[in-house]
Amino acid sequence: MEKIEIFLKHIIKEAGNITLGYFGTKLEITTKTSKSDVLTQADIATNDYIVSAIKKQFPDHGIISEEMDDYQTDAEYVWIIDPIDGTFNFSTSVPIYAVLIALAKNGELILAATYLPKFDELLFAKKESGTFLNGVQVFVTQENELNHSSATASGRIKPEYAGYAYFTHYLAKFNTLTLTLNSFSCLGYDHFLVATGRRDWTFHKGASLWDYAAGALLLQEAGAKVTNLKGEPWSISDREILAANPVLHSILLEHMKKSFEEYAHMKQ
Repeated sequence: MEKIEIFLKHIIKEAGNITLGYFGTKLEITTKTSKSDVLTQADIATNDYIVSAIKKQFPDHGIISEEMDDYQTDAEYVWIIDPIDGTFNFSTSVPIYAVLIALAKNGELILAATYLPKFDELLFAKKESGTFLNGVQVFVTQENELNHSSATASGRIKPEYAGYAYFTHYLAKFNTLTLTLNSFSCLGYDHFLVATGRRDWTFHKGASLWDYAAGALLLQEAGAKVTNLKGEPWSISDREILAANPVLHSILLEHMKKSFEEYAHMKQ
């Protein structure tokens, strides 16, 4: 496992260095599902480096990546990769983007790393061993009141997620609450901020496995309670997340359940 840890820390920083060579240059941009869902040659080059390194060092391992078809996903060890999370930011010369890599063993996350190339910040976690920022252990905040807490919730507003989006409107109705809600268009950065204690909580719905996997373990090992929006322990089958310290998480989950009930009643 030590060999794999060293390997992960090395390749994620090397991948970040590849992105820096493209950042701020004239990029070849193509769209996927929408104008804000984009792909550049930097995504492909970074993915190619990571995948090639894994296949060379660990040929029996599987790979799930945003920029390629799934590879040997029935293997005992499977790498989960987002070569550039926040590509829209990257493509518009906004430095808030990240390289995300996680490793699962038999479906359970055991290693995770998020690297912010423009800030040279590496967040790393091993299951049951804590989360570390550039080698220094970090923790989520101990904020236990929702009022004046700070949150992150990046993502696109889509009709199919209207019930999820209603949660913020539900909270806004309370005249006793003042909240800070940031949207950075980079889910990995959202998780990074909460895991390092720079924000208090985060929630999201509708992204892909590679957007959630690294952050889920990083948050958990930093002391967060990490669940889906129903409050069930987060698993790699989930495509939603709610994370905060246990006290604040309980408060948030209660409000979230009530907001979903209220929204469902409104739609009847």
